[in-house]
Amino acid sequence: MKDNKIVFLLFLVALAIRVIYVYSLGSQEIGCWDEEGWEIAENIVSGNGYSMWVGVSDFVSARPWVFPFFLAGSILVFGPALLPVEIMLSLFSSLGCILIYLIAKMIFGKKPALLAMLTAVFYPPFIYWNGKITPESLAILLLLLAVYFLLRNKGGYLFNALLSGVFLGALAMTRSMAYGLIPLLAFWVFFTQKDKRRALRQALIMVVAAGLLIAPWVIRNYALHKKIVLASTEGGMTFYATHNPEVLTKGGGDFYVLGLSSQEVAGLSEVQIDRHYYNKGLKFIKSHPAEYRKLLAGRFLRFWRFFPHTTDLPDSYNFKHILVMLFTDGPLIILGAIGLFLLAASRFSYALLFALIIFNFNFVSVLIRSCIRYRTLIMPFLIILSAYAVYHYYLRIRSGYAARK
Repeated sequence: MKDNKIVFLLFLVALAIRVIYVYSLGSQEIGCWDEEGWEIAENIVSGNGYSMWVGVSDFVSARPWVFPFFLAGSILVFGPALLPVEIMLSLFSSLGCILIYLIAKMIFGKKPALLAMLTAVFYPPFIYWNGKITPESLAILLLLLAVYFLLRNKGGYLFNALLSGVFLGALAMTRSMAYGLIPLLAFWVFFTQKDKRRALRQALIMVVAAGLLIAPWVIRNYALHKKIVLASTEGGMTFYATHNPEVLTKGGGDFYVLGLSSQEVAGLSEVQIDRHYYNKGLKFIKSHPAEYRKLLAGRFLRFWRFFPHTTDLPDSYNFKHILVMLFTDGPLIILGAIGLFLLAASRFSYALLFALIIFNFNFVSVLIRSCIRYRTLIMPFLIILSAYAVYHYYLRIRSGYAARK
């Protein structure tokens, strides 16, 4: 069977698995993890504007625009039903499997690429998150598209840089923790190419294209608040929820929301509320340096742990999730690390690209908030590196066996 037919068959298998899974969930309601844009989308469709309730007040800049507008489009077409959204997320996830194949093929060849795609098709979190109204599947697809066009040589390097930048900008407007990737990938382009003039043009086009996707959000926020808001106005509350006197002993040692009071921020604007909670978090850091170091170390370990944390929340992970991820994420992280070192020894530029992507999401998670869900964005690259490591040692074993014969 030709490789293209195998890839298409694997895509269909991925889509079937994901659609069957989300359909099996039956009639659902928005749960504790399913808040990422649905309220905004409903308000857009009902004519109540781009707003959602955030702890103490209605915010109009609480979430960047890509995912809420995607949800609003679904509500307009299919009504306020979750299943159509979940099916579209399943399609995004399945297309991501194809991109994993294409990226791996560009770097390692067909056989490791097929192994990487096969792994992605059945990787449990890539299936699980399609049953939640969160942007993981969309964000992963946008990230993979940005990397694919960054590496693609056909069609003109400037056009590919433009497309890569467009998808990077859309990614930043889906997951604001991806903002750092824009300068990091621009640095990678400039650092790894011998022709610096060409590299500079490519990097600038990529950055400008990303900026064109981000600019409408920033301009709109400035018109509303008379302040520059690059990402969202909810970050301050999140920052304080991860930097307060209770967080080390409650909320799983990572995230604990102290009692929010509208009276505490009465009279403050949305941007001032955001800064108020950032300042409270910074005040805690300055007065509790030892506890802050523990939080940083804990978030680093939390990001890389082989299994998820559990809480008493109704939609929390349970023992089944722990067991599944222990035997999937554990090997993938170990093999991915091995693959990264092997790649660094042979093709450093590609290893640097993967390392920068991993570093960005790890760094932001350690700095602000860490959970296994945020690690999902780097898992396509760990899967590719794992496939490379497995294939590398398979070839070594096979050559050693042939030599003994």
